[in-house]
Amino acid sequence: MQIETCKWPSTFVPLSSLTPRLLNSRERLGGDVSTAMQGSNRVSPRSAGRVAARGHLAALPDPVSDGLRQLLRDDFVASDEACRQHANDWWPITKVWASEGEVASIPAAIARPGSADEVRSVLDLCRQHGVPVVTSGGRSGVCGQAVPVLGGVVLETTRLNRLLEVDETSMCATVEPGIFGHKLEADLRRHGYTLGHYPQSIEISTVGGWIACRSAGQLSNKYGKIEDMVLGFDVALARPEEQGDVISFPAIPATAAGPDLRRAFLGSEGVLGVITQATLAISHAPESSDGLALTFNNFESGLDAMRRASQAGVSPAAMRLYDPDETARHFGASDCAAMICVAEGSSDEVAAQLKDLRRIALGAEQGDPRWVAHWLETRNDVSALDIAIERGLVVDTIEVAALWRDVASTYGAIRQAILEIPGAMMASAHSSHAYSSGACLYFTFVGVGDAGSDLDAKDRFYASAWSAAMEAAHAAGATISHHHGIGIVRLNAFNTYTSQAERDMLRALKRELDPMNILNPGKIGSPEDEERSSPNWPPISD
Repeated sequence: MQIETCKWPSTFVPLSSLTPRLLNSRERLGGDVSTAMQGSNRVSPRSAGRVAARGHLAALPDPVSDGLRQLLRDDFVASDEACRQHANDWWPITKVWASEGEVASIPAAIARPGSADEVRSVLDLCRQHGVPVVTSGGRSGVCGQAVPVLGGVVLETTRLNRLLEVDETSMCATVEPGIFGHKLEADLRRHGYTLGHYPQSIEISTVGGWIACRSAGQLSNKYGKIEDMVLGFDVALARPEEQGDVISFPAIPATAAGPDLRRAFLGSEGVLGVITQATLAISHAPESSDGLALTFNNFESGLDAMRRASQAGVSPAAMRLYDPDETARHFGASDCAAMICVAEGSSDEVAAQLKDLRRIALGAEQGDPRWVAHWLETRNDVSALDIAIERGLVVDTIEVAALWRDVASTYGAIRQAILEIPGAMMASAHSSHAYSSGACLYFTFVGVGDAGSDLDAKDRFYASAWSAAMEAAHAAGATISHHHGIGIVRLNAFNTYTSQAERDMLRALKRELDPMNILNPGKIGSPEDEERSSPNWPPISD
């Protein structure tokens, strides 16, 4: 079977031009579990022959399946149903495919270790036989990070779900990586503390996933992103034990002991190692909270108010500005840009912050106070995605970040770039996170394929919209991602808009820490020379 070079999303190149449809042929649900697996960028013909299964998903080598079953017993699962459930994450285009009965890529088995030692044993066994391993928690990522590109074993962390310690003297908590966000927050609240990390996916995402993708929460204005909370962690590596298969970064408030290598794992998306526990900074649970709604004549005026507030040190827990399209959609108001602010802390702190915001937001008008309650009640509701897909639409979100001098122009450039794609129906944005130096812009786009409901046409629109947005972001001086990460959907943009030196440095680190390239292969840091470095699995029968 021939596999073409996979560079996705490619500028205005339809996904249907890839063989198979994307990374793997999207398999029909029902019948035999079959796949045609391929690697990432620049797959050579010989490499393709080694990583492509012919017709059916190759079973794990017997020593691996037997060893994992002995190690994990009932927590090693290889049923068709379980493997199909782990074929996708929350990457929106895969939901479009699922509506047509197709999935992205099916793993051969699921391993659910219950301790750090079991994680190391799973990695060691798979390393010895060159079997790919994709770490997965709640599978809430929206960029395809948890899609098992080369199949293999999905290492699910959700049995590692404990709050291990609350250090009240140092104001930090040590947790296992598979604990879900809402459970961790509830456990901390019982001690009188909060992590302050509230991503929209809090009920279906885990601490390990947050760290692996550099997550941001809805209250990051006050508490910071997850990378600002991480004090230390342990990570299991896919290396022989005698070479060092664990790194323990101790919890410390700050360091100048050489380069801070721990930060290389933040945002590494499972390609360097598997986090087995982490120590995070925590805060006292707030005594009080209150909100404020404001309106501005246009989005740009609201952005200027956000800038002045951030640079004046006024940082409510949430400060979100919606462009006119999103204001109308979320709050029913027309011809204005709505700002929603939520402050929390002591009663005096909350009152002072909201007073300062009213003072700084010159020219703003009071919005409907019910908007704040509406946002708090609906902020985690993503049901609109499924409704849109049922109606034959393609929907996704794109978040970038830029300096204040570039934020307004970045907004205009990305929105225009998406709207110029044939089939685009809407492109809107809000600013969800503000800093003294700049802000995040969070876009939503909706469209249809150029041939109506045809799946290939939807793929063409989707690939073109993403490619155009990434090109516009880079040209405007913005980063291509603020908090969703790279995964599959941004892989081509990452390889295009980062320097060769950066990519070489990441690949060198991966070669050292994952010499067999078994950890989430086909994602960031994958070797350019796939022929030399791809896992020699699954075996191909003549």
